[in-house]
Amino acid sequence: MENINEYQQVRNAVEKHPYKTQFFQEMLLNYLPEMRLAIRGGHLTKVEGWRNILEHQAVEIVAMDIFCDLLGVESKSKKKLMSAVAYHDWNKRLELGKINEDQINVEQTKSYLEILHPDQQLLDAVEPGFLHELENNQPNLLQLAMFYIDDITFESTIMPMKDRLINSKDRNPDWERELKLGKYVESQLFDIIKKRDVPVATPSDIPTLILKGIQEKMDSLLIPK
Repeated sequence: MENINEYQQVRNAVEKHPYKTQFFQEMLLNYLPEMRLAIRGGHLTKVEGWRNILEHQAVEIVAMDIFCDLLGVESKSKKKLMSAVAYHDWNKRLELGKINEDQINVEQTKSYLEILHPDQQLLDAVEPGFLHELENNQPNLLQLAMFYIDDITFESTIMPMKDRLINSKDRNPDWERELKLGKYVESQLFDIIKKRDVPVATPSDIPTLILKGIQEKMDSLLIPK
């Protein structure tokens, strides 16, 4: 069982970090093609009240960076995963019916997508249909990592999977099934991390471990250059 006190302490430290805003702003400069797709293609603009989606994706980029290192994912696959989480919700407004297709510049959006070469297998891993895939097939490690990071990110916060799914259960009637499958995925990923001699006690401690990694990256900005 996860150490709730430790998790809350690390989470508070991350959320109140003096360099949090600067850290994420600088990090997003490395993902301009992804941001163009989200902001210009998907109309996820701050002015129109959709900044929260960008913040969600930003947190997932950093979380995936840390998680890939914990899993030992090689650099090419890591880069692909970090790019995928950076734009995976770009069409959220379309999905929710908050914007019409005729409001989208199709040619411009197509050009953004061509630059990014979306990996559909990775994008499928954050869709509801992936639960069926988990029940009937054996997804690869990159898909499991994609699924897991999205399943522990609520808005712009990393949290234990159960808490995250309970927080969003009003929008997800299948949350109990997802939790059961998610916990199985978490245990698989834990085994990989544990074999790499990473100091983590239980599968449910992984979100805290990732938060610690985020805090360390923010702390690096405090070091005089």
